[in-house]
Amino acid sequence: MAIECICALQAVQYRGIDKMSPQTKNFYEDARNIVPSITEDRIFSEDIERLTEWFKKNNRQWTAIRQREINMV
Repeated sequence: MAIECICALQAVQYRGIDKMSPQTKNFYEDARNIVPSITEDRIFSEDIERLTEWFKKNNRQWTAIRQREINMV
């Protein structure tokens, strides 16, 4: 999940973050505090580990946000 998130963060950055919903933008900004933008080649294992730990610590928070989004539809 962490690897997919890192890829998605990069894709969103290239596409543009200006049209994100406020909740998605908050997630993006929080995740970017954990994993900075990829501007050059580097070892990603540390990024993956940090992001994985962040997901584990914030699981309840993101689950609650996702549940609210589902209920809005």
